[in-house]
Amino acid sequence: MLAAGGAPSETPPTRSVPATDGDARAQRRKRRAAALAAAEAAAEGDYLSTSVQVARAIRPNASLSYFGFTLFLRPGADSSRLLVILSTKPGFALFRASFGHDVLFVSDARVPYYVQRSSRLATAISRIADRFGYEKISIMGGSKAGFGALLIGGLLAQLKPERIIRILAFQPRVYIWPYEPERSVPGYHRAHAYAAANPERKESMRRNGNAMFVAELPNTIVKMIYSEHNVGDRAQSQLLTGPNVSHLPVPTAIHNAIAILNYVGKSDDDVRRGIERMLASVTEDEQEMAGGIDAETLRQDIRNASHLPSLMQLIAESFSWELKPAPVWWPLAVNMRRAWREAQHWYYATRPEPTIRGARKPREDVAKS
Repeated sequence: MLAAGGAPSETPPTRSVPATDGDARAQRRKRRAAALAAAEAAAEGDYLSTSVQVARAIRPNASLSYFGFTLFLRPGADSSRLLVILSTKPGFALFRASFGHDVLFVSDARVPYYVQRSSRLATAISRIADRFGYEKISIMGGSKAGFGALLIGGLLAQLKPERIIRILAFQPRVYIWPYEPERSVPGYHRAHAYAAANPERKESMRRNGNAMFVAELPNTIVKMIYSEHNVGDRAQSQLLTGPNVSHLPVPTAIHNAIAILNYVGKSDDDVRRGIERMLASVTEDEQEMAGGIDAETLRQDIRNASHLPSLMQLIAESFSWELKPAPVWWPLAVNMRRAWREAQHWYYATRPEPTIRGARKPREDVAKS
């Protein structure tokens, strides 16, 4: 390249360098770190310090911050039912969807499993339900927010023993503590790495890292919706059992059963556009656990799930779920389960903690886990 006057330019020609996977991961890490820092700052200076203040301050179609959580209440035609949707990301899950009832969208950018300040969130939801007089409450979430739905739903049920709390947990982990190095989900190891660097997070994960108690509560109804061909999803979901726990396998390997059911019964054009959006926003966990995701596989998975209720049908049906009577031996089983969890808690509390490994894992190891 020549400069004015014919002399060679000292500036080399610029070339367009395509972004690499490493660049994309670095950008995601930066965004995640920024979101975590912002959430921590919000928690430090939050002007809403009690759940009573939250219930009084919340307004339809307006968001507010509460100890790092962001809540947004959207009214619907039926004001007697409330659906609480937990998100795994700073934004709100299913925010574009239309519902015929009130929806409380919740996100937590600090710790994606909702283990930190979870009691405060459950209490805030309880106060909001009291203020607006909701007769029925369902709570849902997927993946890390699926664990959050089990945990927050269980805490809410303990706060409101006179209410039935209905929970839709999509491909959740039922326990995230103690730490298990052999797991294949990158986000799981990342969450433990964050907790290892923060004593408060670590204690929250230790205290709230097992949601299996939710199956033992007398006023909860839980449906576990999981990816049938995903070994990790299936194994974790089937760990949760009880008189009012049911399971719905979805014929897919992708770690996102919500997305598959969301397009059941929709037109080919809607499915095509939906798949494009799914591929554009697929997470590292979904890629790692499914062993690669492509449009044709997703299209076939949606076809294979055509006999199942759609996502909106599942949500609508949840409000009509009723408690089933427990067998006579169930109280004994509950006591044994609780004793086992207590013994496990103290056992691991006295053991040396395993080294937290990196989030990446060799592909052949993923296939086995």
